Amino acid sequence: MIRLHLITGFLGSGKTTLLQHVLQTGVRGEKVALVVNEIGEVGIDGAILEREGYAMSELTSGCICCEVRGDLVRALMAIATDEAPDRIFVETTGAAEPGKLLQFLYGSGELLERMTVEPVLAVVDVSNFNRLMGPIAFLTVGQIKAADLVLLNKLDLVDEATAKAVEQRVASLNPRAVTVRTSHCQVDLGALLREVDAPAPPSAPSEPLPDHDHSHATAIGLTTFVHREEAGLQDPDSLEERLRRLPNAVLRLKGFVRTAAGPRLLNYVSGAIHWHPAPGRDPSAATELVVIGHEMDEGAVRKILAG
Repeated sequence: MIRLHLITGFLGSGKTTLLQHVLQTGVRGEKVALVVNEIGEVGIDGAILEREGYAMSELTSGCICCEVRGDLVRALMAIATDEAPDRIFVETTGAAEPGKLLQFLYGSGELLERMTVEPVLAVVDVSNFNRLMGPIAFLTVGQIKAADLVLLNKLDLVDEATAKAVEQRVASLNPRAVTVRTSHCQVDLGALLREVDAPAPPSAPSEPLPDHDHSHATAIGLTTFVHREEAGLQDPDSLEERLRRLPNAVLRLKGFVRTAAGPRLLNYVSGAIHWHPAPGRDPSAATELVVIGHEMDEGAVRKILAG
């Protein structure tokens, strides 16, 4: 049987970083495959992971806890048939509600003939935890409550008092979960998975889960758009100055930037700016940034990014 893991966590918590670490270190030498679900029409995380050469399927047309659940099952079954991996890791969007997704997966007889649902992993950004416990706190809370293993990530960005407070809050929300402190998701995931019991099937919902005819992200106040600049090079310092003027409504910005020094990967999470190399990216490719926010003024944000 193939082992199926959900990796959940809010926007910018470190889910893709965790997957990169898993791919680089391996899980007991097992063959691993990936399914990546993103908000927005451009798959940035998928592009980052694809260069590792692992079997991967990317779903960008909706959230897998509602709009594209059927696509998820089809993607999983295709990977099972074509690649026969030992484990499949599914990276959900930051807006996903894993409880709904688990109920759906456990209700799929076709899938359960080939796979077992293993411990759910939630990545929590301790440096932004208090900020996220605001208007959309139910997403973070739901992701924590659905988890069997919680990684308290970005410990390098906070003091011990903050780390302890978040740790206690997570424990109060989900006392059954195993919690582990990490920085940059550096953890022996294989060893942790051996210590965490496989979850029991969730209780059946009192009524069928609805089939949404709208965007899940939009329904909870999240909006997204893609900022493209087809020509010209970006100056990182100038772009950073513009990013610092973004409103708090912008939660996440990520993408590839065309610079004089070559393509670079940009990550912006709640005001923090990080640059990374972008090996494999065409140096002539346009700048392409995915912007995600909560009740943000898209026109105002576009104006800032355009300079």
